[in-house]
Order: sequence, then structure tokens, then C-alpha cells
Amino acid sequence: MSISDRIKKLIELEGSQINFANKTGLNKNAVSYVLKNDAGLRSDSIQMILRAYPALNARWLITGEGKQWEEGSKEAQEIADLIPKDDRTTQLMLIELLLRELERVAKNIRSKDPEEAEEIRKLVAIMRQENKL
Repeated sequence: MSISDRIKKLIELEGSQINFANKTGLNKNAVSYVLKNDAGLRSDSIQMILRAYPALNARWLITGEGKQWEEGSKEAQEIADLIPKDDRTTQLMLIELLLRELERVAKNIRSKDPEEAEEIRKLVAIMRQENKL
């Protein structure tokens, strides 16, 4: 399953590409491009999706491995809903937690898929740089 297939699953939850774009903050034309061209996503787009769906399993989104939703996802979503969207400190803390989880995923899959582990490592480095973490 490609990343565009996984994005389609999220779009189904929202009912339309426009609703998905609005929820995530992604440009609707960019969403359409990814779907039509089976294209990958930039790290900032992945961040936006993970922020909009805090219970979404980052490993599943990026690699297709594991379950789509984290255990306790309902609780995680309820907590995320309590965080004000303009609370940059909390957002940075959550990004840091996600990056640590991605690093753990990369470490766990390194022996099975070193190329994918390296891609995840690069993504984490880019996200840290973009967020000045």
C-alpha cells in the first residue's frame, strides 16, 4: 500500500479531499496531486497530518507498517483536542515526542529494511531542523 493509498483512507474518514485538506491545513491541490500521481509527501506535510490526527500511527503513515491507529487512540485524540491550536510550546513538545517515536521505529526496522530506516532518520533530521528542536 502506497502513501497515497494511506492518505485515501484518511480522506474517507473526512468524507472528501476538501474536508481532509481543511482538517490538516494542506493545500487541496497538493492533496489532489499526491493522489493522482501516487506521489510522496514532504516532511512538513507529514507533520501537518500527524498534528491533525494525533492518534495516527506515524510508522503506518510513513511506511505502511503496523496498525493505522495507536493503542488508546480515542484517549489520545481527546487529549489533543484539549490543546489550544496556538500553543506553540505544547505543539513543539508533541513534535518532539513524535520524532522520538520515529527514531524508535527506525531503530527497530534497521535490520529488516536499512534503506527505510535511513529515510526515517533523514525525515527526523529535517523535521528537527524545520522546528529548531
